[in-house]
Amino acid sequence: MKIVPKLLQGAKALLEEKPIAEVVTNPLKSSGLINFHRVEHSATELANAGIRKYRVKPDITIPVNVETQALNRPAFEVTADAIRSGDIVHQAEIGNIALRLSEGYEKALPSAKAQLDKVFSGFKMEVRSKGANSVYSKVCKWMKKLNQNVSTDKQAGEYIQDAIGGRIQLPNLTKKDVADAIENFSFEGKALTKSEQSIIKKFFNNEALTSTEQVIADKYSHAIKCALAEKQSDPVVNKFLLSGMKDALDRKVTTIEKLEKSGMRKDLIAELKNNPNIEPLRLGDVNNYKGKNGIAYFSDNQIRQFERLQLATGEKFDIISCSENIDLAKYGLENLPKSAKDAIKSGGYTTGQINVIFKNGKYGEIQVRGTGEFAEAEHVKYDALQEKLTLTPASKEYVSALKGLKPSSAERYDQYGSNVYDFDRNVELGIKSNAPELPKGFKSILSRDSMQKIHEADVVDQKAKMVNFVPHLEPLNMAYVG
Repeated sequence: MKIVPKLLQGAKALLEEKPIAEVVTNPLKSSGLINFHRVEHSATELANAGIRKYRVKPDITIPVNVETQALNRPAFEVTADAIRSGDIVHQAEIGNIALRLSEGYEKALPSAKAQLDKVFSGFKMEVRSKGANSVYSKVCKWMKKLNQNVSTDKQAGEYIQDAIGGRIQLPNLTKKDVADAIENFSFEGKALTKSEQSIIKKFFNNEALTSTEQVIADKYSHAIKCALAEKQSDPVVNKFLLSGMKDALDRKVTTIEKLEKSGMRKDLIAELKNNPNIEPLRLGDVNNYKGKNGIAYFSDNQIRQFERLQLATGEKFDIISCSENIDLAKYGLENLPKSAKDAIKSGGYTTGQINVIFKNGKYGEIQVRGTGEFAEAEHVKYDALQEKLTLTPASKEYVSALKGLKPSSAERYDQYGSNVYDFDRNVELGIKSNAPELPKGFKSILSRDSMQKIHEADVVDQKAKMVNFVPHLEPLNMAYVG
């Protein structure tokens, strides 16, 4: 979609043409246009300045300035203070940036997708480019958070590390996978006895255990789940590591010898040497999120491989992960390093995310998840807390119930969500367990099933609204809400 040209075409019907030079040379001029540092502006002043709403989606608008859109950069330095104070003239320049960046991301999408298809051939994957409304929100968020001004589109683009987003869905493990993991598991160098194996199999099949058997299950089950998680994600993680090593070699920031000395897996290095068809992909930050008692998608062994890749290349990127060997129920989060603490999500959100840089120069974020669908349904909760206005009328009861929770109840509700994520992970790992029930005292609208229905209704509603929708300019009302 050619957003910018359409915007400029539509502008002629909304305002008289003004020389762009007037805006560029004197952005702070109070006569002729407006004082750009004022927070309050009249509708007439804003109209004269070219400020409009651009309806990106049926329920979402962003501010733009049609007089300065064609500049290919902000007409003036957009300040964090102005964005923080709600100055719509500065906001409109960010809106212009968002339109230009999102159009560039859309153009870059086919080549990025082609690259990902080569790297992850054989895996189920969805790929999208980031829309203007999301770009606008993220740029404003990070400007305020970092207290940074923006004077170029490139500066703003640095905030958008997920310009191209990919999501890989891992297949569920089978009963055989579970049985093999149990039979091949060793603890402190010792294999499980036949009796211990039998107990773990009963536990993973959700069969009743004696108190003595439960002690055995509690001792070994977490570590075996982590081994299963590694088995599930290893094929994808290997693709990341191979493509990352190939890219590093191509850019000459490492050598085979350095990779070997760093401790990278020998089997991966052997494939790197012998397979000329490995597609390079530059890797960045690794985020390995999970709940307090959850099972992450990336194992400690896999995280160490990413760390060794850093060692071999000398290139630093953030790795956010909490070791599977830390008993968080016993020791809590207080003494964890920041990278481990940031990996633990109170609501249980579980995903693996790796940032990349594509050949076309665009930033990307690749999510690695299983078949569990709660992450999509939980977005209802996120949208409600963020006061987003994209939910259907059916969600009003949910929003009211959520915002009515006292702090102690909100913590219990987070724990419920975390339990749901853990249940989904069990299903993905081939383990039977009981689905968690909403705690007593909570309104039924807050249950997983209700969240799922609200999410599905919202998807249907948005699809219906998009059937004949075309992004367009609208006059700016005094009651503008971005």
